[in-house]
Amino acid sequence: MITKLISDIEHAFAEVQYPGDYNIAPIDEMEGSDINHIFNEKLWQDIHLEHISQFSYALIYFKPKAFIYFLPAFLIGCIKDYQTEFGSSCDTILMCFTPPKEKNKEFEARMKLFNKKQLNIIKRFLHYLVAVDDQEESKIQSALNYIENRIKA
Repeated sequence: MITKLISDIEHAFAEVQYPGDYNIAPIDEMEGSDINHIFNEKLWQDIHLEHISQFSYALIYFKPKAFIYFLPAFLIGCIKDYQTEFGSSCDTILMCFTPPKEKNKEFEARMKLFNKKQLNIIKRFLHYLVAVDDQEESKIQSALNYIENRIKA
């Protein structure tokens, strides 16, 4: 199941193009500088699990095109990290897919970039999280509801 999910994530995001070195994260914030340094000129497939765990907050700061490009590394990192514990990368992913209470242009800009195939993979990923950790189910369910509604739209 895990191997198939990872393979399907890789396939669903295979055609997403690298966003460009100047389209990773805003450079006007300290975190953005660190994120740009780590992720510039990198394929998502080359991001090490240690960086996913250490820089899980990067997902929050990524510009929309960088978010969709690097997301597979974080999804796969979460799956691999999950075998030891519910890691910070998993928490950050849930935060990024839980709609804000008030309208947020950055959130909407990110969500518009996903196609149905990618949304379905994210849905499967979230179902996987529910299956392996029922203690986090309420957090996961909020993100899952949003993704399911996007698929139906």
